[in-house]
Amino acid sequence: MAAITITAANVRLGSNTKTIKGVSGETVTPIMPVYKHTDGEYRKAANTSAIVADCKGLVIGYGEDGVTVEIAQSGLITVGATLAVNTAYCVGAAGRIMPYSDLSSGEFGTFLGWAVSTTVLDLQIQASGVATP
Repeated sequence: MAAITITAANVRLGSNTKTIKGVSGETVTPIMPVYKHTDGEYRKAANTSAIVADCKGLVIGYGEDGVTVEIAQSGLITVGATLAVNTAYCVGAAGRIMPYSDLSSGEFGTFLGWAVSTTVLDLQIQASGVATP
């Protein structure tokens, strides 16, 4: 499977979704996984290193560099994409989400959550900090 494709108009927070606000360090779009850079700004997470894969949440709206954005950290979220039920999802290439089973050797696995329906992700972020063998 490839990275999921997001339709921003279909993104919805569940009643139990925990969010924070943060400043974007680059242009971001809905459901992009982000990590907190050393400058305190949130940038696109990627599975290329332990630092960049340390996802802190999924961006809810759009944001340019220096703009405050809302970031979902846990709970149920309608991601605006078609998911495979009972499939684990993780951080993929910069700002992308992919099935956990698609991780390749040398990529850093950060679990984002389980698909509880074809549109809803149960967000439970856990960064492993280690590369896939």
